[in-house]
Amino acid sequence: MKNNSSNSDKLKNDIHSAKNDGNIDYFGTLFIQKDGTYKYLIGVQDIQEKYDYQYKLKYKQGYFLFGYENGRLDKVPASYLLSKTPGRTYSNGLNRISKLIFLDSIPDDADIFILIQYENRRYRGKILNTKLVGTHQSFGNQGNQIISDNDFKILQCKVLNDNYPSELKYYYFNSRQAKGNYVRKKDYNLINKIISPLENTFSDYSATIYQNKLF
Repeated sequence: MKNNSSNSDKLKNDIHSAKNDGNIDYFGTLFIQKDGTYKYLIGVQDIQEKYDYQYKLKYKQGYFLFGYENGRLDKVPASYLLSKTPGRTYSNGLNRISKLIFLDSIPDDADIFILIQYENRRYRGKILNTKLVGTHQSFGNQGNQIISDNDFKILQCKVLNDNYPSELKYYYFNSRQAKGNYVRKKDYNLINKIISPLENTFSDYSATIYQNKLF
C-alpha cells in the first residue's frame, strides 16, 4: 500500500508540473471503454485492465476531436482531461448513440479530411476546418453534425498538415453540414496516402482501407 500511495503522489506531481511548464510536448495515455468509462495516466504506457480504445496524448493545450460514424464531431478542450486525477476512473467519456471511429488531438484548429461512404458504395470526401465545430467543455457529447445527408456513414477522419496537397482543395468546404464532393478517380491514390497510416482510428475498415482502397 505504501508503494501505491507513493506512485499516486508521483503521478499527481508529474501532472501538475506538466500543466505549468508551458510546453506542448506533453505525453500521456488515455484509455476508454465503449461504455464511456475512461482514465488517463502520465506517460505512454500499458495497463493490466483491458480497454477498447487507447490513445497517446500529444498536447496539453488545444482540443480533443471525437469522430462518430453518424457524421458528428465533438471538440473538447485538452484542459478538461488535464483537470482529472491521473489513474482515477471516470464515466461518460463517449457519446454512445453512434460508434466512435476517430480520436485525435490538435494544438489549434486545423483542417480535417473526412471520407464518407454511401449505401450505393459511392464515396465523398470533405475537408472542414475545426473552427466551424462548436466546443464542448466535457467528454460524452453528441458533438456537431458535420455531414448532412442520408444513407451514409463516416469511414475515416484525418487531421491534415498545413502543407497538404493543393489537389485536395477540391474537397474543402466552409460549411459544417456540406455533403462534400464525390471522390475523383484521379485522387484515389492521393487520398489513400492521406488516410494512411491509420493510427487514431477505430473504424472497422482501419486494417483494409489502404490495401483495398475502398473505391
